[in-house]
Amino acid sequence: MGPELILVLTVTLGFSFAILLILWIHGQKKLYESSKSLAYFKKLCEELDQNTKIIVKQDLELTRTHESLDKRARGLFALHELGNKMGSVFDESVMAEIVTKTLTEEFGFDKAAFFMRLREKSTLFCLRSHGIQEKETIEKIITLIEQSLQNNAGGILGSADDDRPDIHKIASDLKLDSFLLMPIALKSEKVGVILAGNSLSHEKIGEDERDLLSLLADQVAVVIDNTKLYEQIRQSHHLLEAKVQERTRELEKMNDQLKHLSDMKSDFVSSASHELRTPLTSIKGYSSILISGKLGPVSQEQQERLEKIHRHSNELVEMINTLLDISRIERGKTEMKLERFSLKDLILKVVDLLQPQYIARKIQSKVDIPENMEPISGDVAHLQRVLINLLSNALKYTPDNGSGVITVKVNPAEKEYQISVNDNGVGIPQEALPKLFTEFYRVDTPMNQEIKGTGLGLSLVKKIVEAHKGAIWVESRVGKGTAFYFTLPHASSTQP
Repeated sequence: MGPELILVLTVTLGFSFAILLILWIHGQKKLYESSKSLAYFKKLCEELDQNTKIIVKQDLELTRTHESLDKRARGLFALHELGNKMGSVFDESVMAEIVTKTLTEEFGFDKAAFFMRLREKSTLFCLRSHGIQEKETIEKIITLIEQSLQNNAGGILGSADDDRPDIHKIASDLKLDSFLLMPIALKSEKVGVILAGNSLSHEKIGEDERDLLSLLADQVAVVIDNTKLYEQIRQSHHLLEAKVQERTRELEKMNDQLKHLSDMKSDFVSSASHELRTPLTSIKGYSSILISGKLGPVSQEQQERLEKIHRHSNELVEMINTLLDISRIERGKTEMKLERFSLKDLILKVVDLLQPQYIARKIQSKVDIPENMEPISGDVAHLQRVLINLLSNALKYTPDNGSGVITVKVNPAEKEYQISVNDNGVGIPQEALPKLFTEFYRVDTPMNQEIKGTGLGLSLVKKIVEAHKGAIWVESRVGKGTAFYFTLPHASSTQP
């Protein structure tokens, strides 16, 4: 082997070694970087695992919160529906049935019972229960419930493993794993208890159920209070109804007595009037004969006295005739001679009849009557007396200084006419208006002491109008005038 070959081999080996060294160094560098990346990736995996655990934990918590909120929402909705059901209930047994049934069917409790203190007893009594079959068991736990609630105002959350003997006994007797006792308080007095419980350990009752039952107990307390108020009102109503019936019977009896007295009065007035007419007729006859001088000459002084006798006799006869008319109408013995006639013609006739008095007193008369009025059916003579009486009264109390005005007006309605007689005279005090149509009543005023009258005219007017199936009333203001109104039905509305 020559030196050239050895040199070539040496250079080639050196070069190869250098390349291998470079490759080894590069590989070590890559290995270091891979190791570093692997450590970083491992760290990332650990952080991701930690975050995943946190997310899962939060998700579980959110799920539990959602389930709790959903359960509470369902409970509140069921509570709302229960409140609507109880709103119209006024019977404690019915209310107890609704509450216990809703607790087991809507709220999901296995067992429920409703206890109340009866009015005549101080101890609790089970009105209704659901899921509890043994009546004896319920009766045994009532004393335990009483003892448990003595020092608990906000309810008791108990379980089978409770260290309180009475609570443990209740759970044991009712075979409950957990239960709630919620007192029903009304005005700081415990009037009842709601019991709700579950037999299965995975359905353990918690604070959410306590809150819902607390709201339910408040609702039940309001219903019980309303029930008691309703019962009081019902009893008061029955008592009032009994008193009203008793008072009605008394009033009917008094009304019968008054009717009897009224009939007796009418009989007396009728009889007395008839008896008075005979001597009055004689007095009138003899006074007329004496005035005429047929029994001898009469002096001027005698003439004046006889004329007074004759005038007062006429007034007495008129008063007696009015009393007889009122008595007959009251007793239904005056038959109205119904006939169809024109109301307008009757009013114009009466106004014309009184026209000389209008002129003498310087009082203006007005008539406001529509054209083409339907005829009415009535007793012309009696209705004429009504108009004469009302217009004569208006004349008496209207000033004759030239400013007096009396108006007769007719307002047609669908089935009747409304007739009014208005004046601008002295008027009538308000306290006198209710008595105005009473027999023998006259308003106590200085003017009335000067104007003669019997107080029978308006009473007769009222009887005649009512006999025609009409009504009469008055409106007045002192110093402003008076208006009398009365109604008369159309001929088509009156049965002849």
